[in-house]
Amino acid sequence: MSDIPFSPEPAADDGSAAQATSEALATVGRGVKTAIRKGREPDMPLGVIASLTREAPLPALAIAFLLGWLVTRR
Repeated sequence: MSDIPFSPEPAADDGSAAQATSEALATVGRGVKTAIRKGREPDMPLGVIASLTREAPLPALAIAFLLGWLVTRR
């Protein structure tokens, strides 16, 4: 019938898969953190956006919101 033997007990896990997953997630996290840090430098995109949001007056933000809302409603 099936070539795969049935085993009612799960195989013993020594934690190496969990450790490898943890290390992979840590590596990805460090990469994302580095990318965000580099993106926030003065002339990089996140840095420009951050400075614009600090300098933008509230009425200009309200107008931009309303224009965005009108465009999406069409």
